[in-house]
Amino acid sequence: MEQYFNYQLCFIDNLDDWNTFKLYFTNDFKNQLGDDWDDRPADSNAGGPYTDKTKLFSIIVEFAGYGTITFGGKTYSVEDMNTKKACWLIYENIFFEGGDTLSTVLEKINKYNEQVPENKINIFIEYRENE
Repeated sequence: MEQYFNYQLCFIDNLDDWNTFKLYFTNDFKNQLGDDWDDRPADSNAGGPYTDKTKLFSIIVEFAGYGTITFGGKTYSVEDMNTKKACWLIYENIFFEGGDTLSTVLEKINKYNEQVPENKINIFIEYRENE
């Protein structure tokens, strides 16, 4: 998994309209594209990242506690969030921003889980055969 640590956050998909999100990381953040990434809100207008010219890695994040979750995709465009005009996701005191590396995101989650173990954030890694 270390080979993906420098991939950068480019897209988040809200999987259940509540507490589970799929975070996509790309190996080429500056050139990563997706369908309608300039449309607002991203949650209902934008498609996931294209994979024809870049490589992606994704994780599923589940907020198991009762903290407040703010998903930027309900208001802003992917372009807004990837140019740091807004955060992709805010949970309690953690901010997930476009361009964050996988390593940075994992560090933020681990630090939070150490500080607030009763409000844990779970991480799931998708298994892909032949990768």
